[in-house]
Amino acid sequence: MAKQDWNALEKKWNTGIDVTSASPEDLTSYINTKIHFYEEDNTTNANLWEKYQDDFQAFTTTNFKQSKLKYIQRLPSSNKLKPEICATDIRTSYTPPNHISTASIEPSSAVRLKSQISHPYTTEITNLIKAYASEPKYEGNGDSIDHKLSCFYHLCELTGVPEEAYPKTLSVMLTGFSKEHYLAANPSQLTFHLAIDHLRNFLEGPGYYRRNLGKLNATNLKSTISQNPNKTTSECLQFLVHTLREIQHELSEDLRNNSLHDKLKTECQGVPACRYAIANTPTKIGELLNNLQNSITAYEEEKSTQKTAHENIYFTNR
Repeated sequence: MAKQDWNALEKKWNTGIDVTSASPEDLTSYINTKIHFYEEDNTTNANLWEKYQDDFQAFTTTNFKQSKLKYIQRLPSSNKLKPEICATDIRTSYTPPNHISTASIEPSSAVRLKSQISHPYTTEITNLIKAYASEPKYEGNGDSIDHKLSCFYHLCELTGVPEEAYPKTLSVMLTGFSKEHYLAANPSQLTFHLAIDHLRNFLEGPGYYRRNLGKLNATNLKSTISQNPNKTTSECLQFLVHTLREIQHELSEDLRNNSLHDKLKTECQGVPACRYAIANTPTKIGELLNNLQNSITAYEEEKSTQKTAHENIYFTNR
């Protein structure tokens, strides 16, 4: 067998694999690479289970069957990779290297060993991983960890993952560079909140906040209208609000609270369709948005009426 370039393969499969379009050869290469680094890093027990879930969350039994069986047989708990595959089978069937039978050690040690191998929230964590299949993860490339944390907390609540399990599930919400950095930081030595602070401090420094403040200052309703000629003013306002909310999450904490209200108030000034709302600006963002929508609707109806009247006059004169 030709010698494998594991560094090249690691780089190739670092961001995962699209199982819907991958060839059997690619599936085999991906599985083989993951096994190699599990073994090289001596990944065992709960850490192995966590990495396995993350690396193979998109795989189905069909995908495993499409690859070469000899590689599948090398996977930890491969005897359970069959049509009736389930997460519990994979978790409980793995025997770590240099396994010592629990019958030959003290009962208290046996209990500790059992607790290391199993995890009390396997079902909940598995459901969380499935929920993230349709949710954006934190990449650390211009996005906001606080924004993605809000989604993380929401999904944990929906799937029943308790706060005590957050340290084991944090990697689920990470992808790309943020995940590489998190794993390199030896996360098992960090509490959940320390890990979050570590990521925020490394990936979202002063330059990050300055760039986002610049984006905020460059975003206004006039430019949004000119850039979207096929949208109504009301649709442009909705697009502007969505954009501002996204940027708001990416500002430093001291600028987040009132930035959307103040920005809308400032950037809607000078736009004829917004003049009624700006004349008497409410203090609450919800009321301001409602007034802006009403003002735009009234303005567009007024323009439509004027246009109809003008066309009628033109038709009569002819």
